[in-house]
Amino acid sequence: KLENQIEALYDAYPRKANKPAALTAIGKALKREAAKGSLGMSFPALLEKTKLWNTARSQATAKDEDAAKFTKHAATWYNQHCYLEDSAEWGIKSVPKSWLDVETDRLVRESEKGVEAVNKLLADLDNK
Repeated sequence: KLENQIEALYDAYPRKANKPAALTAIGKALKREAAKGSLGMSFPALLEKTKLWNTARSQATAKDEDAAKFTKHAATWYNQHCYLEDSAEWGIKSVPKSWLDVETDRLVRESEKGVEAVNKLLADLDNK
């Protein structure tokens, strides 16, 4: 499972360079965050943060091709705990959502409400 998480994070990272060092750094980051317990960043959160960084770098490169050479290697980014930076500082521009994305978001919200209702009902039944 850890190997799958490491590969997923590497795949999500924008710059593919020195894969062995990157995989090692990602593995260390996952272990470091897991060791923090509930205060650490979970794999899904780390994956989302990596995807945000990818978006930030993609947008920067779209404006200026030279920006790509300023994207840190994955090993550097994970070893320096850059994933803990405030992503608001990365200058990500929002992209208008398509009607399909809006509808998907609505359906997800509705299903989450349904799950919450079922969980409440089950908790109420357990308390009786």
